[in-house]
Amino acid sequence: MLSERLRRLEGAIAAGEAGALADFWAELGRGGTPLVEPDAERDDTRVVTFLWRADDPVEHVALIEWFSDGDFGEKLLTRLGETDCWYRSYRLRSDLRLDYRFGPNDSLTPKRQETDWAARRAGWRRDPLNPDWSLDPEHPDDAVPESQGWSVVTLPDAEPQPWCGVRDGITPGTVSHHRFASALLGNARDLWLYRPAGGVTPDALLVQFDGERAMGAMGSPGVFDNLIGAGAVPPMAVAMIGNVDRANELPCNARFLESLVEELLPWVVDTLGLERLPDQVLVAGQSSGGLAAAFCALERPDVFSGAICQSGSFWWKPDPRNEAGPGLVIGDAPEYGGLPARVWEIDWAETRFYLDAGRLENRHFDDAAPSLLASVRQMRDVLRARGFDVVYREFGGGHDVVWWRSTLADGVIALVGRGS
Repeated sequence: MLSERLRRLEGAIAAGEAGALADFWAELGRGGTPLVEPDAERDDTRVVTFLWRADDPVEHVALIEWFSDGDFGEKLLTRLGETDCWYRSYRLRSDLRLDYRFGPNDSLTPKRQETDWAARRAGWRRDPLNPDWSLDPEHPDDAVPESQGWSVVTLPDAEPQPWCGVRDGITPGTVSHHRFASALLGNARDLWLYRPAGGVTPDALLVQFDGERAMGAMGSPGVFDNLIGAGAVPPMAVAMIGNVDRANELPCNARFLESLVEELLPWVVDTLGLERLPDQVLVAGQSSGGLAAAFCALERPDVFSGAICQSGSFWWKPDPRNEAGPGLVIGDAPEYGGLPARVWEIDWAETRFYLDAGRLENRHFDDAAPSLLASVRQMRDVLRARGFDVVYREFGGGHDVVWWRSTLADGVIALVGRGS
């Protein structure tokens, strides 16, 4: 038991102290959860204890998190005696920001064997004693019960996120929803177009992938309201592009890029009432979207002046799990990291890049694949070796929107900020 507070509670219960458990829950009701305590071993870490109060009998409770190794069955909480208190403690660096949920009576099906994630997630719950939480719906119009939100823990030395949330005195821009049809791709998708406040002609344009999440958990319109309102970046428009076939369109898809350049950008120019594209056109995305952003900027530097690649999946190769051919055998060496290798083949351009990744993204996607963090570092090094202008940072977290909503602002400031 890592938590000193839980040890005291256990001792009080064993001694028969009446009201010890009720006092414990009342204390957490005032202070919130998880329980964060000093670590006697290191000044830069904390003992963090995640707590679930079982209102109904449960057989087990899983901690749903992505910051530690292991599958669901390896992340079970422990029941404190015969009480309603279930707990799991970690020693964590004090500069981390993480999200988590609980899975009371979760099926514990291993990740690679799960076939119905929607039904599985419906049973997960946010921490009711943690006031910091957010929803991450599949689509911004989806009604998601608050109980299914993601709880957020921000440890005391985590970097602030000054561009998130509502600021006083900021005039919001406008967002319009559209259905954009592509003849080249033969499909149609949701698209949200952000315009800066006051009808100002934008000096820059950002194309942002995963538009559903941009409009939802990332809160991108509010981020741009704050950036523009504070004068940190010039007035800019944002085209937030929804998904149709994400797994096929975002990973280095030349046809998808052709549709962006030949169909979407002309439509944006016309819809905004512009005579031409702004001089600064950025493209941004997370995970596979970060990979796509770099691909677009490298292949079409005549169109995109910069790319914001947040936790970009630069480990990627076609058929990443080798499902189209025979399984791996000893001696096989799959060619992961296709886009970093491509950097050596293309002509240099003045394109600028912002790359980031979380320090917790240092685990392998698959047995033969490099970790995402290692692949992002490789992409950084290859771009710099070719002479590209690269801004790089690592943050105290994982593959997580709780960080991307903030580092998006860092990327925009780095590439088009006043004085950048």
